[in-house]
Amino acid sequence: MPDEIVVFLTNMRVLIRSNHCSFSNRIRNGKSYLEILFDDFGITVKEAWEQIKLLRKQDICIDYRPSYDNNGKAYVFKRIVNGVLAYIKIKIEVAHTGEEVVCISFHKDE
Repeated sequence: MPDEIVVFLTNMRVLIRSNHCSFSNRIRNGKSYLEILFDDFGITVKEAWEQIKLLRKQDICIDYRPSYDNNGKAYVFKRIVNGVLAYIKIKIEVAHTGEEVVCISFHKDE
């Protein structure tokens, strides 16, 4: 039986390669995700998706923070991006155009 995380990561990569991906439009500490990506990591949205595609099963961690919606299971990963430990929360949602990867969080780990 395939590992749930491995299947998720495989599906995630396929969706990202076909441009079925988006960032959650949330504000964190007064900053948009675009500002956080640039200020904290010095990367663009495209580079962030490249980093997300590099996630491995070993990067997953247990998330004790509450989930604010019940639309699909979210996974949390931590990985070094440009010398900074990143907290990355992603999930696969069903949108009107089919499945897409949604990046809920991509910021410095706290």
